[in-house]
Amino acid sequence: DTAWRITAYQTQDRRLAPVLDGTEVTARFFADGRLAGKAGCNNYRANYTGDDHSIHVGPVATTRMLCPAPPGVMEQERAYIGALAAASTYKVDAGDLTLYAEDGELIVKCERTAD
Repeated sequence: DTAWRITAYQTQDRRLAPVLDGTEVTARFFADGRLAGKAGCNNYRANYTGDDHSIHVGPVATTRMLCPAPPGVMEQERAYIGALAAASTYKVDAGDLTLYAEDGELIVKCERTAD
């Protein structure tokens, strides 16, 4: 049961961007294979499997709210959810979690939260 705050994610145009000011993007990985968090506007959940350094996130379900502010929050949310679905490997180092695509490209950066 580890909680993470996302600090950067891969955008639709494949660049790494910081999370928008005024938004909260989180992930909590539960020992039973559940994943849940906030995606900037909506809450999400999925199942995941992993071992050693590989990870697979199943289909992601979200609530269906529309948030007009801050500008770009819905695009951020779509990109983050897409990055989660593309995760293939991960690394945990000094309180940070990084997720990588199958080609080794960094797609999500997280820091451990106290909660």
